[in-house]
Amino acid sequence: MKKIISILVALISIICMACAFIGCEDKKLSEEYRQLLEDNKQLSEEYKQLLEENKQLIEEGEQLTEENKQLSEENKQLSEENENLNKENGYLIENDRKPAIDKVEVIESGKLYTLKTMYDNGLLKSEDLKSIACNYYDFYKYEDNPYSGMFDPHEELSKETENKIKQAYLEQIVEISDLPIIGVQITNYYGTYNGNVAVGIYSDYIKNDPAYFPRKTDIGGVVFKNFWSMDILVYHI
Repeated sequence: MKKIISILVALISIICMACAFIGCEDKKLSEEYRQLLEDNKQLSEEYKQLLEENKQLIEEGEQLTEENKQLSEENKQLSEENENLNKENGYLIENDRKPAIDKVEVIESGKLYTLKTMYDNGLLKSEDLKSIACNYYDFYKYEDNPYSGMFDPHEELSKETENKIKQAYLEQIVEISDLPIIGVQITNYYGTYNGNVAVGIYSDYIKNDPAYFPRKTDIGGVVFKNFWSMDILVYHI
């Protein structure tokens, strides 16, 4: 009988210990689960915050897009108004009107001429054209420059010569000599070759449409891409 009682007591002790162990494990699991819930809640809050920030960024982006669109419309309107004013005052030359400087028999000092005219009259050599073309491709950032390394650096263009070129441009190209030269810009200086100054030149008084430019222009075997004869003019000193 005593033996049976001892066995029962031992079994009861084992059961109590097992229950206590299971209770501890359950408590531990409950703590871990609670921690997971807290972590998940924190992640949810952070995700919600990110969504709010993203929404704010989208709204700011839309606002900037609207502002850019508005500025674009304003610039377009100003450009149209400026063009209309030039037309009203007779200052605008359409791109299909070419001043008669392409075919000239006598080259005069203080006048502007096209590259082709100067080449045809022997005042620009093939090496000069290649130097100019190299600078042209570099200036307009063409990836493929067939004349790379052929540019011959020159001393800077003097302000006096620059103003003379602008005045010649008003007289020959715009054909209104008393306009302010501030409306004429030298976009690039391509060098001086035996007294012949090659420049890229632009004016607010002339409208050029790149859509009408030939894809390739060959002058003495030297090829210029997307080139209009008035893009580069040569001033004969």
